[in-house]
Amino acid sequence: MRNTGGIIAFITVMLTIICGGFAYFYIQFLPSPKKAIKCTNEWSTISFMVNEEKRTVVMAGEMLDPNSISIFNETAIAATWKHKNGATKIFLDRIAGALEVETTEGGSEWEKNKFSCSHSSVRF
Repeated sequence: MRNTGGIIAFITVMLTIICGGFAYFYIQFLPSPKKAIKCTNEWSTISFMVNEEKRTVVMAGEMLDPNSISIFNETAIAATWKHKNGATKIFLDRIAGALEVETTEGGSEWEKNKFSCSHSSVRF
């Protein structure tokens, strides 16, 4: 009679290694919930970090107040906030890859700037 305990142990270890390998590669290649977006025009560059799961936006290193975000979906992000001397509005069209930033200071007319946007790799 043969010893089948060694064969069963070998097969169990191999199946565990194979399943662990598949799980590792599956987790590694899942899309990140964070997306980096770089918007540029001829005068300046603005960067965004968008977290789809938490529905947060970091613009130029500062997190936007969640209450200021009026639209947050797969196609667009819009926000308006007030600051010391005026207000700022942004509208990020995620399909067209375009950003519009409107600012006003001291009650003057709105100044509009347009940016061209693209996804960027996240570098640390």
